[in-house]
Amino acid sequence: MHKTLKVKFRNGKFSPVTPVNGIEEGETVEVILKKNIKRLEFAGMWKDRDDIKSGLEYVKKIRSWNRFR
Repeated sequence: MHKTLKVKFRNGKFSPVTPVNGIEEGETVEVILKKNIKRLEFAGMWKDRDDIKSGLEYVKKIRSWNRFR
């Protein structure tokens, strides 16, 4: 069974953001780390471009191109 628990990493430890339910004291759990994409250096790199109105529409457009014609 999979559960998602939102945590913050502070002072070398993971601290839950919300109350933890369904986990026994001392129980071992698997942690999968995901980065917040908004914090990556390329996020927002097209924001000042006049030719790209919507990043989502632009990505759909370039994904539809047939590159092997």
